[in-house]
Amino acid sequence: MSEENALLKKLSAIKFEERTPEKVDRLLTPGELSILANLIKKKLVNVFYGKKYAKTGVYSIATNAFQKATKIEAGKTAGYGKMQVPMEEKMRAAENAGSNANFQSLQVPNIPIIAELEKNGFCTVENELQARLVASVLQPRIASGDVLGVRAFDRRYYLATRKFYSENVQKAEGALSKPKSVSEVAGETKLGLDAATVVLHLMCEKGDAIEKRRGVFERA
Repeated sequence: MSEENALLKKLSAIKFEERTPEKVDRLLTPGELSILANLIKKKLVNVFYGKKYAKTGVYSIATNAFQKATKIEAGKTAGYGKMQVPMEEKMRAAENAGSNANFQSLQVPNIPIIAELEKNGFCTVENELQARLVASVLQPRIASGDVLGVRAFDRRYYLATRKFYSENVQKAEGALSKPKSVSEVAGETKLGLDAATVVLHLMCEKGDAIEKRRGVFERA
């Protein structure tokens, strides 16, 4: 069994309602997250946003991928595949009933943390496993310099588009006439606390600022 099929089988063993990205990503190893990213690119794994999962999303396996993953021995699991795939589709259909929700491919805009990056121009990734998945999906944009990122001392990952950073770095630089806290910089620049945090950490990465003590920054 290939690594992709093994992961598809592992996902299929998790109850549909328990298969939210937040829960599943914690169960996967870094290697499995990389495989998941490839499955996402191939559209073999998708995320479904229905009424119940409008905010969290839930991983769903494409019908052809599900059948391939569960067909371990010829004929042995044929009935299983025929029974389970429609059941998952029925669950999606039930969630869609009476709403405008749809079944979307888990491409870049539909991974919640990346959707946040696309919408706001910045985001914060809280843990290593999530960071590996995000980095795998965004690798071409990171390599081209379109997306900037840094792992800070607090072990969080701070990401921003080059456009967002370029538009706001001078505001942060101007606010650092003396050592200031993130909240002070956020207030003076009107960036907001989260955005200011990302910009300041990226400035440190580029050597333009120093985190003098936790949460307090000054020009380099």
